[in-house]
Amino acid sequence: MKADTSTLPLVGISACLVGERVRYNGAHKYAPHVFDALSNDVRWENICPEVAAGLPVPRPAMWLLPAGDELRLWTHDGTIDHTQSLIDAAERTIQDLLARGMAGFVAKARSPSCGVGDTPIMDCTEPSRPEVIGHTSGLFVQTLQRLGPEIPIASDEALHDPIQRTRFLEQVRRRFESQA
Repeated sequence: MKADTSTLPLVGISACLVGERVRYNGAHKYAPHVFDALSNDVRWENICPEVAAGLPVPRPAMWLLPAGDELRLWTHDGTIDHTQSLIDAAERTIQDLLARGMAGFVAKARSPSCGVGDTPIMDCTEPSRPEVIGHTSGLFVQTLQRLGPEIPIASDEALHDPIQRTRFLEQVRRRFESQA
């Protein structure tokens, strides 16, 4: 008999971390230390912001580039700016999840959409030698921080640490209980 999951907190997770082949290269980044370790304690909602924005799998790799006072999401070859489509899809997805009581989010480290403070900001002034000039959060995570600043967010890499995993789960439970 399957357990009643309606009493568990809803946690968004980058879909590639649960084994979905949604990454730019058609691969996944299955993370059993997250998915398997927390599956008895949360209800997962798999999210790929790039697929939600209508991008295909596979797709050209992308990175964040500075453009004045903002960052833009460009394909590596510099031909397509996906910034607005990703932000629009992120806003729709996040608003839906917040309305459904999302209590946390687990994000893929270093992703241009899902990274948590570790997404490279690139300088491509010299196209043959792109250079990392800083780090930030990916566009989906930035949008989540703006629309749901109270939502705990952790990267898959941070959750390798059992102490961080426990701390994240405690934050998720507190958020979930505060919504009851």
